[in-house]
Amino acid sequence: MFLQSKTRVLHLLSSDRFSGAENVACQIIEMMKGMDFEMAYCSPDGQIREALAGRSVLFYPVKKMNISEARRVVRAFGPDIIHAHDARASAVATVAGGDARIISHMHVNNEKMKKTNARTLAYLACSLKFEKILWVSKSSLEGNRFFRQLSPISTVLYNVLDPGPVLTKAAGEDANGRYDVVFIGRMTAQKDPARLIRVLRLAADRIPGLRAAVIGEGELLEPTKAMAARTGLLKNVSFLGYMGNPLPILSRAKLMVMTSRFEGTPICALEAMILGVPIVSTPADGMADLVRDGENGFLAKEDGALAEKIALLLTDGSIRERMSGMARKKAAEYSRISDYRETLLRVYAM
Repeated sequence: MFLQSKTRVLHLLSSDRFSGAENVACQIIEMMKGMDFEMAYCSPDGQIREALAGRSVLFYPVKKMNISEARRVVRAFGPDIIHAHDARASAVATVAGGDARIISHMHVNNEKMKKTNARTLAYLACSLKFEKILWVSKSSLEGNRFFRQLSPISTVLYNVLDPGPVLTKAAGEDANGRYDVVFIGRMTAQKDPARLIRVLRLAADRIPGLRAAVIGEGELLEPTKAMAARTGLLKNVSFLGYMGNPLPILSRAKLMVMTSRFEGTPICALEAMILGVPIVSTPADGMADLVRDGENGFLAKEDGALAEKIALLLTDGSIRERMSGMARKKAAEYSRISDYRETLLRVYAM
């Protein structure tokens, strides 16, 4: 498909953390090993360094994701393709990318992209230099204010996950004990951690012995801890911070809870489903694709309804067992690595 020389692909990201989009970029690099590619990862330096080192990923750190820093890396690596993994990185690539072909990869259905504003107008203007836009879900494409204009260069590419490594990592040792409910995610406005605390408070009122683990960090972590303290929830909730491998805890939980305002196809949700852990979630975009309400988990809009479903799963083992099996079955639809790779190969070859 490609000439003898390897195609150089630079994955450009704005975050210095390891979360959903960052995980996807690493998966792409891993699935393309042994093929005619040389891939590198560029983002602000930080927590991500450890995750990349553990995966033997070539890393070009920058102080900030801006034009001058990105341009420096482009000169050093000389990419044929820049695979930009969010709107900011995509915009930077259009100016700093030189002659490189630009692929924009949108991982969430961001609420800010649904209206006419400076952000959506800027992205529309940048799209003139994109060769392709990859959207994590149909809703993320159709939710964009200018989706009709962007559709001709767009492809929906749902996240996938190889069950093998997930099961292997989940089998590792865990010194944190067992939890009924697990939340995994960045403590940001997107994940709505204040709602998480409200829901867990209501669930603990129904089940006083409830034990929940909150895994993740971010700018709202301390306010979230303070809210848990004010509501008397610290006896029920453990804040475990960032964990390189939260899967042993997740695999032993009875359910995962998500309270996101918007989502793409969260990797942590796919991991839960592979492990047979039912999900109770808000019906946020991609979650409505993953969770069939009442079959492999529950979807609800109101805090009280979310708490009610958590209590139901914790107290009814037969429902939990049925949903566990259905979650594994649904996860199989998102494990077609070869199909995902072939789509990317076609995009990279354009």
